[in-house]
Amino acid sequence: MRPILLCTLGTSLFRPNLERLKGDTERGTLTPGQLALAEAYTRREWPAVARALTAIPPEERLCGAEINSIASIIQLGYAPADCGLLLFHSATPDGRHVASILEQYYKARGHSPVESIEVRISRTRTRSGFELTD
Repeated sequence: MRPILLCTLGTSLFRPNLERLKGDTERGTLTPGQLALAEAYTRREWPAVARALTAIPPEERLCGAEINSIASIIQLGYAPADCGLLLFHSATPDGRHVASILEQYYKARGHSPVESIEVRISRTRTRSGFELTD
């Protein structure tokens, strides 16, 4: 059985990383790959964002914490290059979009299985603080 990595997803890919590209587009300082990524992100074309990310080295900060850390885990030999991935994301629009992008990105890079899992947590205020329930 192929090893499977568990990864929690944030939204740093969007903010600040891809948001920052918008300003760089106007200044004309982007590489062709970065420009394709910025344009796809601006149009909110998530499959195109995933495709554009595959053209950028995964260790570049622009790719986001999840891609960076998984690339490092693989490079250090802790997991094989085609390991499976379970991507846990929040039940928010941005969480779903990032999960969709990363699921497509990793499938295109030969990972299998790759599955995104939505995590729904509600917070209830108690006297002693917050209580998490599902």
